Amino acid sequence: MVRTKFIGLMVGLFFAACRPDANPPTIALSALLIEGEPVSVNVALVDGFELHPAGQAEVTLRNNAGQTFDLSVSSSDPFEWVADGVSIEAGRSYSLTVVYDEQMAMAEAVVPQPIAIAQISSTTITVNPASTGQPIFTVLWEANSEVSRLLVLDEPAEGAQEIPFTGSSGNFANQFRLPVPGQGTTLWDTDFRYYGLHTLSILTIDKAYESLFFYTPAEGGQRLTEGVTNVVNGTGYVAAASRHTIEIEILP
Repeated sequence: MVRTKFIGLMVGLFFAACRPDANPPTIALSALLIEGEPVSVNVALVDGFELHPAGQAEVTLRNNAGQTFDLSVSSSDPFEWVADGVSIEAGRSYSLTVVYDEQMAMAEAVVPQPIAIAQISSTTITVNPASTGQPIFTVLWEANSEVSRLLVLDEPAEGAQEIPFTGSSGNFANQFRLPVPGQGTTLWDTDFRYYGLHTLSILTIDKAYESLFFYTPAEGGQRLTEGVTNVVNGTGYVAAASRHTIEIEILP
């Protein structure tokens, strides 16, 4: 869930970071390397205005511990490359290399150290469906000017009971679509849509990656422009994040 939401943003940057007059094909990379999660990288060839799989490429991931992992194409998606049995570690740096038809593209990312939580309120919360919005949960973390925090909320499984708020609810995605400034945040009851157990993920990323969230292609994205990228001899973006999870139970 976390990777899917973030990668959706990065896939959009495949085009935004590649000019139409570039010599095709261009190797495009898109990845978020998350602490504790399996390795998954999107690899494509940009040819004019089209994306094509890079099935004959060699895709390799290396870390600063000297370990090298070969990635292979996923059986379910020709653009997704995976490394079975490999998970990302906090505090390590990773370099991703793609070789295709005498071309080589490379990107590097560092997984920040885990977040230091300073204070957290109760995680078992009773909500009033007659509420039009009030704060119910707060988390504070130690200051660190070199990183940014992203919040992702995983809701209960399908079939969960919906909270019968009279006004709008399920506002979390809109409220927290951008990096969270400061040393903490507060969630409101109307940020939630369902009763049950939720998982709040706090992703810590290098502050340089904020440009991904605030970048808007010219003309509403209809024209290809020179966009943000950290891929050498290619396009796209490879980022890394440490992850801290908090379980929040919403009760009637």
